[in-house]
Amino acid sequence: MAANSLIWLWLFNIHIGINWFLRMLHLPTPLWLSSPSTEFPSLMIVVIWAYAGLSLIFYLTAFMGVDKSLIEAARIDKASPFKILFRILIPNSMNGFIVSSALLFLFSFRIFSPPYLLSGGPTNIFLQTSVVYMYYLFTTEYFAQASAVATIITAIATAVVIPYALYGIKRWMKHE
Repeated sequence: MAANSLIWLWLFNIHIGINWFLRMLHLPTPLWLSSPSTEFPSLMIVVIWAYAGLSLIFYLTAFMGVDKSLIEAARIDKASPFKILFRILIPNSMNGFIVSSALLFLFSFRIFSPPYLLSGGPTNIFLQTSVVYMYYLFTTEYFAQASAVATIITAIATAVVIPYALYGIKRWMKHE
């Protein structure tokens, strides 16, 4: 994640990177990391870029796990590609979607390197995630508040992931 963030820091530089390309096309050049209105969307671009590949692998493996005879039978019955997708592929790939959603949700709570590196430290409030805020509280010796933030992060992650896990186990046991 740190290397990814450093590459995007170079790409968001106002003199080189994306803005150089936009200037060549005579398009407006945004201040990616210098304006409060564009800092968080820039962080979102970096994080989505970093985790899109992982989620695509989960979805691809879930789709590849669908029984080929179901798809072949639907094609013989002259089902449209949309019907195959929404009636066969997606319902039979729900376990992959559940695992992907749970993991991406957990990963969203541990986003530290991109906001820290893109802002130059933990003090930029426009790029503070909960983990960066917790780190800031610990480094400024607000230990009680930092512990409270860590507890809240853990409680939210647990409250979301346990139902996902129970639902996934229930579906898995049902198919066995």
